[in-house]
Amino acid sequence: MSRVTLHRWLALQLAIYLSTSGAGATVYFVASGGSDANPGTNLAAPFQTIQHAAATALAGDTCFIRAGVYHETLAPANSGTSTAAITFTAYSNEIVTLDGADAVTGWTVLSNGIHQATVNWDLGQGYNQIFVDGVMIHQAQSPDYGIGDVLHPATASVTIDSVNSSVITSTAWGGKPDNYWTGAWFLGGVGYSWAWQSARVLSSTGNTITVDPTTETPNWWFTGSGRGFLWGNLNFLDTDNEWYLQTSSGGNTLYVRIPGGADPSIHSVEMKHRNWCIDLNGLNYITVNGLNLWAGAVRLKGNGNVLQNCQGQFLSHFMIISQGYFENDNTDQGSGVTINGNHNLVRGCTLFNTAGTGVYSSGTSNVITRNWIYNTDYSGTYACGIALHSSGDTVTFNTVYSSGRDIIRPEGTRSDIRFNDLSFPGLLCKDLGVTYQWGINGGGTRIAFNWVHDNTSTNNPYSPGVYIDNWCRNFIVDHNVIWNCHSFDGILINGPSTNHLIYNNTLFNCENIGTHPYDQWPSPNPDPAYWTSDVYTYCASNNLYLAAAPQAQLHNWTNNDFRLITNAPAINAGTVIPGFTDGYMGSAPDLGAYESGVLPWGAGVGSKPTISITNAGGGNLTLTASPDAVYYQLYAATNLTQPAVWKPVTNRPYASGTEWFMTLPAPAAAAASFYRLQDSD
Repeated sequence: MSRVTLHRWLALQLAIYLSTSGAGATVYFVASGGSDANPGTNLAAPFQTIQHAAATALAGDTCFIRAGVYHETLAPANSGTSTAAITFTAYSNEIVTLDGADAVTGWTVLSNGIHQATVNWDLGQGYNQIFVDGVMIHQAQSPDYGIGDVLHPATASVTIDSVNSSVITSTAWGGKPDNYWTGAWFLGGVGYSWAWQSARVLSSTGNTITVDPTTETPNWWFTGSGRGFLWGNLNFLDTDNEWYLQTSSGGNTLYVRIPGGADPSIHSVEMKHRNWCIDLNGLNYITVNGLNLWAGAVRLKGNGNVLQNCQGQFLSHFMIISQGYFENDNTDQGSGVTINGNHNLVRGCTLFNTAGTGVYSSGTSNVITRNWIYNTDYSGTYACGIALHSSGDTVTFNTVYSSGRDIIRPEGTRSDIRFNDLSFPGLLCKDLGVTYQWGINGGGTRIAFNWVHDNTSTNNPYSPGVYIDNWCRNFIVDHNVIWNCHSFDGILINGPSTNHLIYNNTLFNCENIGTHPYDQWPSPNPDPAYWTSDVYTYCASNNLYLAAAPQAQLHNWTNNDFRLITNAPAINAGTVIPGFTDGYMGSAPDLGAYESGVLPWGAGVGSKPTISITNAGGGNLTLTASPDAVYYQLYAATNLTQPAVWKPVTNRPYASGTEWFMTLPAPAAAAASFYRLQDSD
């Protein structure tokens, strides 16, 4: 009897062995106890610094880094090639940290639990950052920051005058002598609050401050009511876990207050010193694997570079908003990971607590997959979890949540955004979506098979799931599940608008598609050559809107089981749409994102295809999987005895909007066949 086994081999960790180095390539080792005078080519005599190895490595070389904290920037001197990358990786899964901050020592007591020390560096006002025992403490501010995370600072209610927009009023600022607040900075979200805004205080009296108009965030300086705080004054240093840096030509003095007035000398106190943890600036085919990144950003500027299995936090930090509609404060280091080039890959990383965008991509055909990205845009700018300004990017199987503004902003063309779990935008700003774009020709960008949910911040009255704002065209939105959108449209399409395809989405606990459209014609027109008249058209079909009753037709939505129940009215109630409903099971396609009777798909980092095997008759087998298998490669083996030989199956699968399947010959009698699906990225 023949035997068939299907292995769901979906591991994403990339094991790199010595044997992977090509002929003539060199293997280097780095350890904190080594010496750069060593040859570095064996474990017994490693280099001491990563940068020495980075300056030495050539195409095809591999650098193994031993456990430790390295206060330096990884900036290779040479590129790899498409067939011989240069690889930097943690040795044997040891914990390796690249730290952009350096220790501050030499503390003396000031008063009131405050200690002071001299530091000889300064990244600039609003860009410095302090950590105590591995925890960020806050720039002293008024009101005090409180116990919230990076996206929930304490704020005061404020009003910016609509006539003299440099005048800001708040009862929180009363009871102080005139000019008490002078020299501080205001940071807050006011009026439209598309992004937060900042300015320096010139003077103050009573409940009013006057800011310097030359320091106001340009273009987006909103008036009206809102919230904000003041920072950048030694007087604000009045509670634990705060700091203030006083700069002068004679030297800088850092003031900190640690809980209980504790002596910083018996704690680890660090101040950010470098903008970059990894800087691949104009370099190609460099792979960085398995490193921890702290207090410094990542630049992948080149082609064929890979960042994988890394954990990074506080990659970017800034508190002065130089331009509200920039995702990165108009600097490369303003984003956590900046991609600028072609065919780069960010995979299997965890990136969080970043002032700007988590991953910013420009160029062509970059891939962002299997990443956890959260707590982004804590500066409150126009940043987001993932920003796409490329052509042909692929964004799949990511879990992205909690951002000051949007979660994903697809502002390039032909992006493929599928099987992601996206949630909790709008924790600081307003008028935004889980996905959002304005004035963009998507060129066929496809947003499909995603879970899009929980745009529920009370700070944000306009809270769609998928938000296609004014002046957009040529976006495809299909097979998404969209829910919990704060009584606003699950999919909002504002005008002018044309050539959008909206198919087979499931929506509930939100308003229906197109309930609250807003037309911005005739201005500001971002493309007058195209938008010559007011147009508002899109094609919507096979969408399932369940209002506030998802349980009426879905199995168990609270546990992310969005399959249709038996005899649900949505079954067989759709129409055939070639390329989108192919492979439907009944007399007609179903409404919504999940076709009844086919294997269900999942979304986010932890998702994997559901798979089955059936006897197709005639000596053939049919392997069937959910549609997310399109991003996987099928491999086969005849035995599992080590070393097992897995060979790629070259037959092309049939893939549609509902399923993936492949027909293969059954194994011969008394033989066995084993199959596995491997993530193709």
